[in-house]
Amino acid sequence: MPSEQEGRRVAATRIPRRATDIVEDAGAWVLLVAALLLVVVALAVGIGAYTQTAERARVEAQDRTTVTGTLLADAPPVYGQEGYPAPVSAEAQWTGPDGGTRTGRVPVTGAADAGDQVLVWVDRGGALAKPPPTGFEAVLTGFVRGLGVLLVGAAPLGLAWLLILRATAAANSRRWEREWAQAGPDWSARL
Repeated sequence: MPSEQEGRRVAATRIPRRATDIVEDAGAWVLLVAALLLVVVALAVGIGAYTQTAERARVEAQDRTTVTGTLLADAPPVYGQEGYPAPVSAEAQWTGPDGGTRTGRVPVTGAADAGDQVLVWVDRGGALAKPPPTGFEAVLTGFVRGLGVLLVGAAPLGLAWLLILRATAAANSRRWEREWAQAGPDWSARL
């Protein structure tokens, strides 16, 4: 166990802390706590977005169904820039859940000929509908919204940290100039 004299010696050899060091440390702690709170908020937003999208998918899946439709016209293949087939719309006919025949433009990917069978999402009345979101879309929505909150919140925190560093560096520079103005002439006279 160190003696009291050794403790004083260690304290005497420690570099004295400047006020700017204390300000910088306090700013770092405040910004760290703010960043942790930001992470919690981003997680809450992401989880909320996921839950909302998953619930919407569940409700829409109850209200929508797929039926088999028949293409009424050829759908020539269209390829995107990467060479993958791009979706196009083609006229199709289907029978709705109510037994009525409907026609409309449905998305088709790749080459399809008139008479080919396609899956068509319809609502309870048999009208064309978008497919409900998938589980992957719910996860992606939650991730993107949470990441967005994180990025939007991190920008001001990063800016605040840079301002703290700049202010403390400027204060240290002014202090060093004042100290040099006092000590400089003595050093210059020695040379």
